[in-house]
Amino acid sequence: PSPTAAPLPTATPVPEPSATAVPFTQGTLYFIWQSGIKPAPEDMGLDEVSAKSLYAAIPGQTPDEWQIISILTDIRCFCQPKLSPDNSQLAFIQTEDSNQDGYFYTSEDRQTLYTYNLLENQLTRIDHFDFSEQFSWLHDNQSLLYKYGASWGLVSVDGSPPKALIENQQSISEGVLYEFIRAIVNSPNGQLQAVTNELGVGTATGGFRPLGNVQLALFDPDQTSMVPIFDAKGINNILATWSPDNQWLAATLIAETQEIYVIDTKTATATHLVTTESLKKRVYPPVWSAQGNWLAFIQDQATLWSWYQPTATVEQLASKNFVGSPVWSPHEDVVVVSFTRDEGGGILVVNPAEKSLAELTLDSTPIGSPIWTPDGQWLLFPARQNETTGYYLIHRQGGDVYPVFDTTGLYEPTDFFWLSD
Repeated sequence: PSPTAAPLPTATPVPEPSATAVPFTQGTLYFIWQSGIKPAPEDMGLDEVSAKSLYAAIPGQTPDEWQIISILTDIRCFCQPKLSPDNSQLAFIQTEDSNQDGYFYTSEDRQTLYTYNLLENQLTRIDHFDFSEQFSWLHDNQSLLYKYGASWGLVSVDGSPPKALIENQQSISEGVLYEFIRAIVNSPNGQLQAVTNELGVGTATGGFRPLGNVQLALFDPDQTSMVPIFDAKGINNILATWSPDNQWLAATLIAETQEIYVIDTKTATATHLVTTESLKKRVYPPVWSAQGNWLAFIQDQATLWSWYQPTATVEQLASKNFVGSPVWSPHEDVVVVSFTRDEGGGILVVNPAEKSLAELTLDSTPIGSPIWTPDGQWLLFPARQNETTGYYLIHRQGGDVYPVFDTTGLYEPTDFFWLSD
């Protein structure tokens, strides 16, 4: 068939809640979903960027009543959108059909930054210099820091011309040392950026050969200063996660084994927490509680641990066949994590302060991490039962399980954000 160009993303407003109907829980659940039947692995194309949509799921008066609508369609992205510090906007990279051949390829077409205002239902195309995938929100909720080549730029969502913050040499020369930016992660208040730099050397073909030296640094966009706080050798990458109080970083070092550290960004002091078994076990980064007092993490998909920041105490909480990441309640009182067993599985509910455990037993088998409602009372989770897959809802104290939407034979939704009203 002849290729046809897809339109740019189009937006549909989220309907206002009914003035009389009181939803059983608060907020709106946003997520990315690719429509259509999921083909068999051998029939899936790996190159072209597929069209996806941003959905909103609005709770009704009872847990089995939902309104699910697509509010932004024809998004050509691999996504992983980033939420602004005030939770009002999403930023993502859109692949545009810049050569107008009807196809969307990251290697051939322009990669452009877009923002979507969740409150105003407004999609904005951001004008910027040549772009790479690393970007991050700043504290004003109106500006984005991004990397182009080896340089840093700043762009505003209001359409102002982009400006360069730090300009470095763009071309790579053979035998010369370079720092390659692997990731940029903004602090919760957006005032600092945790930057993962990898040291490498230029090759004869203009490429980059990693040397296994990875560094964490703090970048202050206002001062355009970069301060190294942690170095590691013989590793592939560092995954960093900020604490809600903007002081601590949980760092996962990726190598043949994986190590987890907590780093005090004010003193650059690093504390080793645990070493995982090997790369055969998938890494789920540690998760901070709402106030930043607790850190939960899983070792080798089998052991749940906690770190209590006020006393710097590490404690083993439970051992099971865990699935996905632990997730803290919005009130910081419990942490939950999905698990499987020979038949079915459940959700483990742990109160680390009181050292209590409870299990929400399920007839189905969980296949991912739960998601809390903003009021901390309900859990949405993906699960499989026989040949059926979908997302379901259960109260934190157990009881009936309610189906929310079916995903049998379809692509899996990604990038969930459950935001308060």
